[in-house]
Amino acid sequence: MARPGILTIIVLYKRSLEESEAFVSLRTILQQRPDLAESMKLLVYDNSPTTHDVPAFPAETCYVSDTSNAGLACAYNAGLQLAGDENIDWLLLLDQDTLLTEAYLAEAVALAHSADGRFDALVPKLIEDGVVLSPHLPLTLRHPKPIDITTYGISARELHPYNSGSLVRVRTVQRLQGFPKDFPIDYLDHATFRILQTEGGKIFVMRAALEHKLSSNHANNSNDPSVLARQKNTLRAEHAFYRRYGTIQEKFYHHVRLVWRAWKALRAGSFKQGYLLLKTAVTP
Repeated sequence: MARPGILTIIVLYKRSLEESEAFVSLRTILQQRPDLAESMKLLVYDNSPTTHDVPAFPAETCYVSDTSNAGLACAYNAGLQLAGDENIDWLLLLDQDTLLTEAYLAEAVALAHSADGRFDALVPKLIEDGVVLSPHLPLTLRHPKPIDITTYGISARELHPYNSGSLVRVRTVQRLQGFPKDFPIDYLDHATFRILQTEGGKIFVMRAALEHKLSSNHANNSNDPSVLARQKNTLRAEHAFYRRYGTIQEKFYHHVRLVWRAWKALRAGSFKQGYLLLKTAVTP
C-alpha cells in the first residue's frame, strides 16, 4: 500500500509501553508479519502524569503526551484528526491491556481493505471465562445478553460493542462529529456505537475472539472510597447514556436494575454502595 490504511490508537495511563500488553503483542505480531505492518500507523496517546519513552516499533509511530488526562474521547478525537489529515481510512481502538493475536490482526486488516463501504465498524468478540462480553445485545431486566460465539458478518440487530479491538471507519465518525465528548471515558463505546447505528451505520462481527478482563466483574464490592469513587463515575455515565439515548423500555430496565443492584449491595453490607445506587435510581 502507498499509505497506511489503519491508524492504531493505544491510550496509556500510568504504564510504560513495555508494560502494555497491547503494545507488546502488536509489536511482536508486526515484527513477524511485515505485510501487516505496512498497513498500519501507530498513535500512542499517553494520559499519564509523566511521559514515557517509545521503543522501536515496526510501523510509523506518533507519540502524544496529555498529562491532563482528558480521557479516551479526547485521545480518540486526536486520532480521528490525525487520520483525517493523513487520509487514513480506519481507526483501530485499543485499551493498553488488550492482548492481540495474529489471527485477529490478519482478519481485521483483510476486512478493512475489502470493506467497500458495506459496513462502518469491525468488532471482534471479547471473551472472559468462555462468555462473550462484547458485543452484546441491548439491555434487558437481566444481564445484557451476549451474542452467539458463532456470529459472523454484518449484524441485522443493534449491538453494544466495547471499544477495545474495534475498528471504525474514519469518514463515518467524522460525519457523526467525532467521538462524543460528553462521555470522556465510561460508556463512550456505548454512546459511539448507539449513535453510529441510529444514523444507519453497520457493524461487522469478526470471527476472531480476544480474551478480555472486564474490570467491573472484578471490582471489590465494598465501601472502599476508591472503589466508590470509580463506581460513582461509571454510574453517572451509565445514567447519562440511558437518559440521553435509551428507549422507554431501556430506561425502565435501567431503573429496575439499579434498585435491584442497590438491594444486593445493602444485603451484602455495602451500605455506601447501596446508597449510591439508590441515589442514582431516583435521579431524574
